[in-house]
Order: sequence, then structure tokens, then C-alpha cells
Amino acid sequence: REMGDPLTAMFGYTELLLAEPGASERVRSAAHKIQTQARRTRALVENLLRFARQVPAERTLLDLNALLSSVVQLHRFHLSDCNVVAKLDREPNLPAVRGDPKLLLQVFYEIIDNAADAMRPSGGGRLSIRTHLEGANVAVEFADTGPGLEHPELVFDPFYTTKEIGKGTGLGLSMCYGIIQEHGGQIACQNREEGGALFRIELPAVVLPLPLKALFEPATPSG
Repeated sequence: REMGDPLTAMFGYTELLLAEPGASERVRSAAHKIQTQARRTRALVENLLRFARQVPAERTLLDLNALLSSVVQLHRFHLSDCNVVAKLDREPNLPAVRGDPKLLLQVFYEIIDNAADAMRPSGGGRLSIRTHLEGANVAVEFADTGPGLEHPELVFDPFYTTKEIGKGTGLGLSMCYGIIQEHGGQIACQNREEGGALFRIELPAVVLPLPLKALFEPATPSG
């Protein structure tokens, strides 16, 4: 409650700002940014509590293409502020994965956030996100045009960070590593030969008797 109540108030006040007919575009943009960061904070708090209590993740069938589209949309203001153009290349008919949508959303959000922050000092850049099937796994790759990783072998270690004091604890990517491992997957990173960093996630694919899209569409009445 100590953090939940203030976050609820933040959502409420920003909704009032967005509903105000006379609100300027600058005010509306700021309100959207506050909402985005409040959502991220709420998800992070939930993750910390879950790890502390060792509560099992809620698993359901997920369409990673749709989940990534949502993450990019939620992150559009921060990407714009960093002058970063994000391109999402989704493989059609991608198999489902089984996982907790909130936790995987947090993983994707963290990787995109770090990439945008890394490219901001040089005036921006490009972030390419690609999904594809590789063997029995669904793979997601995040490739940026930033400065690359100074110590790629350390980025998943707790408390390792390259951010300034007060701007990060370094827990983000360490938590991402734990979440992906918990989902039976793998996460790795490396520097690209052409420059920039590459983060790669693999999750076990779930073979379904019907296309994934059909599971989320309402049945058509017969007759």
C-alpha cells in the first residue's frame, strides 16, 4: 500500500490532465510520460515482491508479436525524447510461448529503455527488434546503433551499472535474467561488429493444433 496508493494517485491525476479539454500538447505529453513511468514502477514493485515471496509466475499462452507491439507503443514517448527510431520486424505465424505477460513485458521494457538511454548522448539512433522461430524456440533480438557494451559479460550481474549515481541500481537486467531463466529460456548479449549492442532472448515455443491468432478471436456463429 505504501507505494500502491501514490501510484494510483499519479494515474488518477494524469487521467484528469488528459481529460482536460484545454490541456496543451506539452502538458499531455508530460502526463503520458508520467503514466508510462508509473506503470513501469508498479510492475517493478510487483516483480520485487514476487521474488521476495517466491510466488510462482502466472503462465498463459502469449503472442510475443502482440506483446512487443504493446511495449513499443508504451515506450514511444521515451524513444522520441531520445531521438530513437524503433523498427519491429515480426515473423508471421510465430508460435506461442507460455509465460507471465507482466514479467515478460517488464523484460522487454527494460531492454528497450536501456538501448534508448545508451543512444541518447550521441543524438539518437535506431533500434531494430526482430522475432523469428529458431528450432524449438521463439527468438527475440534487440539490436541498437549505440556505443555498445563496455563489459557485456557483466551486464546481468546484480548491481553492475554504467549509469550515473542516482539514475539506476543495476538491478534491471539482473532481474530480466532471472525472469527469462524462470520461463525456461535464455538471454544473452554481445557487441555487434557494425557497432551497437545486441540482446537476444529465446523462449520455448508451444506447438498448437490451431494458429495462435485463432485462440484470441471470437468464434463465428454457425448457421
